[in-house]
Amino acid sequence: MIAASARRLLQAGLATRGYALREADLPPRDFAAFLKAFRATGVSPRTLIDIGVGPGTDWLYDAFPAAELVLFEPLRMFAPQIEALQARRSARVHWCALSDSDGEMVLNVPDNSPTGSSLLTVDPAWENVQRKVGRTGYSQHRVPVRRLDDALASVEGPYVVKVDAEGADLAVLRGGPRVVAGADLVIVECSVTPRLVGGSDYIDVAAHMREAGFVLVDIIDFASFGRPRVLAYIDMAFAPVGGAFLSRATG
Repeated sequence: MIAASARRLLQAGLATRGYALREADLPPRDFAAFLKAFRATGVSPRTLIDIGVGPGTDWLYDAFPAAELVLFEPLRMFAPQIEALQARRSARVHWCALSDSDGEMVLNVPDNSPTGSSLLTVDPAWENVQRKVGRTGYSQHRVPVRRLDDALASVEGPYVVKVDAEGADLAVLRGGPRVVAGADLVIVECSVTPRLVGGSDYIDVAAHMREAGFVLVDIIDFASFGRPRVLAYIDMAFAPVGGAFLSRATG
């Protein structure tokens, strides 16, 4: 009873300052904490598939330092960072975007935020939001586009897939049913607020992954904008039904 009363008093005091008390290691967690929980299942990925590399995804690479990297990035401007990464560890690079068909498409690259590049055009309402925070202007680049299953004839497992395709995430997943089906973990950055014309959102991605035999196991990170804060996107982690993560959690 004393412990419960003390907890309520502490919660009330923290709430007045905009904070909250919560049990450690519960979802949602940050990337490091979530991947620590994933490693505790005993799965040690031999391969990390990073789709939408940009300057690099250190939180993923650092969690599995012995894994080979398979990198997909359409923008050559990130070559110095990727080449530096290759100098430190085994990494295969595919200089292309991914979608649900092979070919060539236009990549829209924000002038002052190239990590937000997308095969889709920006929704006018979201463009207004971006203007308010000083993000204006786009350049367009024609880039090669592949299907994930076509680009990777085989993958050495166990493996983890991370997708950051700025609204084209569902198209990426649809282009790689074989690769996705064999993954032990799939992490996808998904839009919440509409940002891109014709882009997928978290509901589309979650429904697709459920049909593929995966379950949402965590919302690892998020980004928000405005006052009051409104969600822009979330990073969702999916594990296969019957896989190590869920078996350990429910065992």
